[in-house]
Amino acid sequence: MRSTFSFVFIFAILFSIISVAGASSPATPQPSSQESVVASPSSHATTATPVASRNSAFASNEHFASNEQKKDEQQALRDDIKRMRVLVQQMETNLAFVDSGQTPLKHQFQLEIEMWRTLINQMERRLNATAR
Repeated sequence: MRSTFSFVFIFAILFSIISVAGASSPATPQPSSQESVVASPSSHATTATPVASRNSAFASNEHFASNEQKKDEQQALRDDIKRMRVLVQQMETNLAFVDSGQTPLKHQFQLEIEMWRTLINQMERRLNATAR
């Protein structure tokens, strides 16, 4: 029962980390709070025109704060990945003490360890892609 709880707890942590990482890099660019959407008189399409030229000092401070926050989030994600690797290593160590025969329970643990490794590798790829 305790191992099931730990798997659920780790899964919840991973899900929240991936949600935060996915939210920090949207697939489509959204107008920022410093951009206004203006309708073109020739068509009904909308285009974004920057308003930040009047507030360039404010915009650069906001950009700096955003970069610092992004760096902090990336470092926190790196720390989480390290911790997750340690936990997977502990799972593998515990698996070595399970009966030497292949049982369904042992096979389930092997599959879960492989799943966690795959997820950790995916998180590292995303982290490396956003660090560039």
